[in-house]
Order: sequence, then C-alpha cells, then structure tokens
Amino acid sequence: AHGIERWRSDCGCHTGGDESWNQEWRVGLRTSLDWLRDQLSALYFDELKKFTDDPWALRNSFVEFVENRRDDIIENLLTTYIPVDLDQADRTKIIRLLEMQKQALYMFTSCGWFFNDISGMETTQILQYANRAIQLAEETTSIKLHEEFKHRLKQIKGNINKLGTGADIYEKWVEPRRLSLTQVGMHFAVNALFEDDVRHITVLNYECNSDILDRVKGGTMILLSGITTVVSRVTLSRKKFSFAIIYMGNHHLIGGTSNNTSVEWYKEMKQSFANDFNNGNLAGIIDTIKEHFTEKAFSFHQLFKDQQDKLINLVIEDRMKNALSSYEDIYDSTYSLLKLLKSNQLSIPGLLENNLLTVFQYKIEEILEGNGDLVNISRLERYTEEISNWEAKLKTEKISYLASKKIGRLVNNFNDFEDKASVLFNIEQTLRLLEIIKVKPGIESLQELLFRIINNNKLAGEELEKANDLADLICIKTQ
Repeated sequence: AHGIERWRSDCGCHTGGDESWNQEWRVGLRTSLDWLRDQLSALYFDELKKFTDDPWALRNSFVEFVENRRDDIIENLLTTYIPVDLDQADRTKIIRLLEMQKQALYMFTSCGWFFNDISGMETTQILQYANRAIQLAEETTSIKLHEEFKHRLKQIKGNINKLGTGADIYEKWVEPRRLSLTQVGMHFAVNALFEDDVRHITVLNYECNSDILDRVKGGTMILLSGITTVVSRVTLSRKKFSFAIIYMGNHHLIGGTSNNTSVEWYKEMKQSFANDFNNGNLAGIIDTIKEHFTEKAFSFHQLFKDQQDKLINLVIEDRMKNALSSYEDIYDSTYSLLKLLKSNQLSIPGLLENNLLTVFQYKIEEILEGNGDLVNISRLERYTEEISNWEAKLKTEKISYLASKKIGRLVNNFNDFEDKASVLFNIEQTLRLLEIIKVKPGIESLQELLFRIINNNKLAGEELEKANDLADLICIKTQ
C-alpha cells in the first residue's frame, strides 16, 4: 500500500523481532546510499565520457556481459559504444567502472530493506555491495569515498545497542570481507602448500597462474615460494606478484607478498631460503619473509574461511592417523591378554576396552568409506566376527549411514560393472555381515533396482540367480 516507503522510512513493515523495534535505520541508510550513488554516478560519467558519447547506454548494455562473461561479448560491447582502439589499461578501467555501477545498483536490492535491523544479513549484504563499489572507485581513480561513507553510517542506530552504529556494523562484518587480487594470490599460495603440482587454480571469479613455483619439504615444515599472476574474470584486472610462505605444522604459517617480480631478485631470495632451510634456520626464513615480502603479510587468521577449514582438517586427519596407529599398537600388543581375561570371565580394564571399541569402529567405517568399489568382504567378515565375539557395542548410526552410501553407489554404478553377478553377491554378503553387528543400512535404491531388473527380464543365468537371492534377503516380491 505504501510502496517506496519500504526503501526509505520507518513504515512499520518488518518480519518479526521485538515489538519495541523500529525501522528508523532505513532513513539513514537510504540517505547514505543515495549520497554514495550520486558520487559514483558523477565519477562514472566524468570518466566514461572520455571514451563514449553515451555512458549510460553502455552501462545498461553491460548486463549482457554480466549474464555471460565471454571475451567476444565484452569486445562487441566496447566496440559498439567506443569508436577508438583501447589499450589494456583503458579497457580494464572501463570494465571496472562498469562493474562499479553494477554494484551501485545492487545496493538498493529490496531484501536489504524489508527486515528487522541494519545488522541483519540481508542489510549487511547490500553494504557489501557498497563496499565493493567504493573499492572499485578508489582503486580505479583518485577519489576517496570510504571514510565519508563510514562517517554517514555512524549516524545510524539500529535496534541492538550492543552492536553499535551502522559504522560499527560495517567495520565488523563488511570491511574484513573486502577482497583484493593479492588476497586471492595468498589463497593460491596456501592451496599450493599441500598439492604436488598446482600451477593453475580458479578461486571464486579469479584465475591464478604461477610462472614460478618452488616447494621444499622437511619434516613438518614446508617452504613455498614463487611468482604468480592473478586475473579477475569480472573486471579483467590482473596483478603479478611474488610470494613466500613457511608452514611449520598444525595451523602455524607465516607468509608475505611482494610487487617485485624480477626473476633475478627472486633467485636471490630462493637461494637465501634454501640456505636457511638446509641449515634448519627457521628464524632466518621468517626474517627474510618479513624484510622482503612486505606488501601483504598473512598468517592463518588472514586466510579465507574455507582455507582455514581445509588446513585444520588436514591437521586433524594427520593427528587422527597417528592416534589410530597408537590404538592399533595397543590392540595388537594386548589382544592375547584380553582374550585370556575374557575366557576366564575376568574384568577387562575400561581403558583397554574403549581402545578395542575404537579400533573396531574405525575399521568398519574404513571398510565402508571410499568410492564405488566393491566392499572388501574378507576384511568385513573378519571384523564383524571379532565384534560379535567380543559383544562390542558400536555406534551404528554412522556405520549405517556409510553402508547406505556405499550400497547406493554400487546401485548407481550397476550398469557400469561388467560382472553384475559379483556386484549382487557382494551386496548380499555385505548385508548379511552387517546384520551380525545389528547395522541396518537404507536399501530403498537397491529395492528399486532389483524390482526393475528382475521384472524386466534383463538378467539371466548366474546374474538372475544372485538377484533372486538378494531379493529374498531384502523381501522383494518379484513376478
């Protein structure tokens, strides 16, 4: 009923929250974004009129490239509106300013205005668009907008006092997410730490290509250095830089980047690193990074969230393997003793009993994990018999989940197997053995497969025999 007021006033529309809350924050947000829009529009027009008679028609047509970022589309777009040949610098500048205008339009996305508070994820998202527009403007021209924009946000008060003003929310949740080509390069460097040959990767909308990539390993330490070029597929911006990173185990790493991409200079740095690494001089490596790779320093805490997760998971996986090896050593060395205690009906120490359960749990999970290969029946039979003999009570939920996935993969890949009888027999044996340890996986896809292939007369001979045996086991009625 009130239309545009949802985008600029305390009209009363919201999606919940405390009854005392209001949307007065919309007023300050709208005036702040209107100011920013006007600054960006003037900047865009002044810069683009140097190249075209109709900057706004060019912007409106830019949507074709946004929807399909192909070189031929952007080339056609630029030649249609700009009658002169462009060098790479001007070409990139124009695309960055067009992208700036796109972000300026995104700032007024409707979902950012309809909810309860300026701290909501929808509203902080439109502030992300504003932040990106400002970044493109300031990196492409000499204009400065960031501090003034934050000053305007400081006048906005939300409904949650402890979160502070609009500027506080912006500084906490928006500013740290600003992304640069160098940060993307850092992501590439950390990703390359644990890969044997990674000279090209795609990170979000960026392509990373390494001209030089050197890795040295020793114990838990890994030293990686190189020269890399990062190219944005959105703005076509590119940056070439050198980097060095030392990984010291766990989540400990120190790295840095430099704008110096001279091959001769890099060779000097590489030799210095090699000397210190071979002599076990970790402090020397860190000093070299801090002295010469100073454009952007980084550690674990500056990595993308997904990269932090990846690094932590790698460390945990390694520690889990070491822990399991210890569990297995204890299992092997105490097995005969535990059998003696059990046969004489003597109490087994709790610590050793828990160790036994841990080994059994892991072994069953390990057998059922992995790709679509057949289940190793001999191993499964060995451990299900052991578990049954010990009357061990495992955590069957995860085992059932893994078994369901394993059977599902075999069903999905059934037509790819040459020896289908063996697949059916493998599944039958797996189900019978899991039944011994009271694990019941989901078999809906298996039931559908059997019903279809038996009733459609697609099997004969041994394949049909095994299919009927499996159907009997899981209570499938066929014609």
